[in-house]
Amino acid sequence: MLKCFFFAPLVTAKKIVSGMRVAGIDPGVSNFGIVVCDIADPDPRLRVSQRIAVLRAGNVSLRSSCGCMHDRVPLAHCSLGHTNDLPSRIAHVAQDFELDKCDRVVVERQPPQSAGYVVEQILRMLLGNLTFVEPRQIHKTYGALRGDSYDERKRKCEAYTSAFFAGRSEFDLAVRRHDMADAMAAVVCYAHRSAMRPPTAAPLPRVSFDKSADFEAFIGQFRSDI
Repeated sequence: MLKCFFFAPLVTAKKIVSGMRVAGIDPGVSNFGIVVCDIADPDPRLRVSQRIAVLRAGNVSLRSSCGCMHDRVPLAHCSLGHTNDLPSRIAHVAQDFELDKCDRVVVERQPPQSAGYVVEQILRMLLGNLTFVEPRQIHKTYGALRGDSYDERKRKCEAYTSAFFAGRSEFDLAVRRHDMADAMAAVVCYAHRSAMRPPTAAPLPRVSFDKSADFEAFIGQFRSDI
């Protein structure tokens, strides 16, 4: 007799972390999915989607100068280098989404030698508040099965995270949603796992967005290879 194993989506839980601002990232060059959330209410009687509030979400292309965002910091007041290369674009996204003000930035780990892995390593150098999670851990969050295809996982992730994005035009009107959905699932995964195993490692030193000299020193590590 065959036994079927099914991972139920994490819709309700007795305990998640609270009182934190957490960002989730699905790193990619063409599609960089990102969400910033407040995890505020620890009441276990509420659904998880009622306990995590999405503050901002986006799907950014890092392949063009559009990645050098100035929505929060006008160009005239921006102290970052404007070299129009990949590290510069990532730093601008981090500045615009105020990732240095987040308690934790959760990144879905990428396979080595992929374009997403390059983005992951630049984020590692730029920010000291990172936590990396394995894709299979995120898949369990929204009930994906081991044998599911990429399209099946994408469909399940979008369906599960849609409650978190309710009423948000950046998700509802997006042509490609699953990058933001993956980033949101990473936040939920972290909220559950860190409640069970609180992180103890001290944060790494990070580059200040207010010091252009620091940024130029950081960029110098990558410029010759880009």
